[in-house]
Amino acid sequence: MKKLFIGILLFPLIIFAVGLVFVLAGKSFNFISSPKERPAAEENSGLVAEKGGAQTASTPAPKQILKPTIRYADTKYYNATGSNRNEIRASMTQAKKGTFLAGHDAATTAETHINFARRQLSDTCEAVMTQFNLIVTYTYPKWIPPQGVWPDVTAQWNSFIAALEVHEEGHAKIEVERASATLQELQRIPMQPTCEAFENIWQAKAGLLDQETKELQARYDRDTQSGKTQGASF
Repeated sequence: MKKLFIGILLFPLIIFAVGLVFVLAGKSFNFISSPKERPAAEENSGLVAEKGGAQTASTPAPKQILKPTIRYADTKYYNATGSNRNEIRASMTQAKKGTFLAGHDAATTAETHINFARRQLSDTCEAVMTQFNLIVTYTYPKWIPPQGVWPDVTAQWNSFIAALEVHEEGHAKIEVERASATLQELQRIPMQPTCEAFENIWQAKAGLLDQETKELQARYDRDTQSGKTQGASF
């Protein structure tokens, strides 16, 4: 009984000792097989440090667009009523009062969105044009004829609208041509030392080109007498 009792006491001690050996061996194996941790500075961040502390993305620069994207928005209308020319004309004048259409029977508006992707290198700003969108919108009068209107009034109105569309399409043609010219001019701007300098230069250049476009549009209106020489008269 005494020997058996001693054996029972020694058995847990033997198990504990064996377990301790396995634990120590496991820790030793883990230390040997695990690679040494790298300092955070050695991790790949996707950026390459340049001289002077500037950083540039290691990924390739975005692709530069080659031509503007032209989109024609839904045509807008303002209503006119009346049963004869004088009534219709008076209704049109009233509808245009206080709007950008004052003095014009129709309009072509152009909205331009330009964007450059830029990144600062060590001593220069890399700029790539990634967006040049032109949105053209026409605005025309829409006559709501009353019942029993004379056919000749309807014919005169239809002829007027057809000529008005020709005139406004001429304005749109100028905008589209100028968009292509503006894109080319902006892409010719040389690289600048900083992206702030590039931003100021292209914005100023775009402003000058936009002013030139407005002057061309004004000349077109003068040459056509706002469409009257094209038959846009009612």
